[in-house]
Parts: sequence; C-alpha cells; structure tokens
Amino acid sequence: MTKGVKTVVNNKENGKWIPVMERLPGNDDKVLCCTRTKSGLNNLILGYYDRNQGRWCCGMNSNVVAWQPLPEPYQG
Repeated sequence: MTKGVKTVVNNKENGKWIPVMERLPGNDDKVLCCTRTKSGLNNLILGYYDRNQGRWCCGMNSNVVAWQPLPEPYQG
C-alpha cells in the first residue's frame, strides 16, 4: 500500500463517503468510488483520480459522484 493511501486510511474519514464536489483524493491513491449511471443507478468500483490528466480512472463508467478511502487489508 502506498504512503498516501495509508495516510487516508488512518484518517477518521475512513468509511464515510466524500462527495467529489467537496474534495478529491490524493493523486493515484486507490479508493472506493461510487459512480452514477445515466439512468440514476449507483455502482461501487475501485479506482483512482489522476490529477495530471484531471480524470477518474475506474473503468468505462467514470461518472464518480463520491469516494471513500479503502480499509486496511486483512492481516490474518
């Protein structure tokens, strides 16, 4: 896991949705994205925001409306 992701994961915002109009994640930090289809359905997908290109990278449907940090991986 990258340092940027660890910083966000250890933050109290873990598990809370952050609207993209409010704030974007760090450059290339993998996050859980909530996307919205043209018909209004919400989907969850892993992705990241590329600040250099100014776009989300998370598959064909990249209409991201909110995001949240990923939890720590299982350590079992």
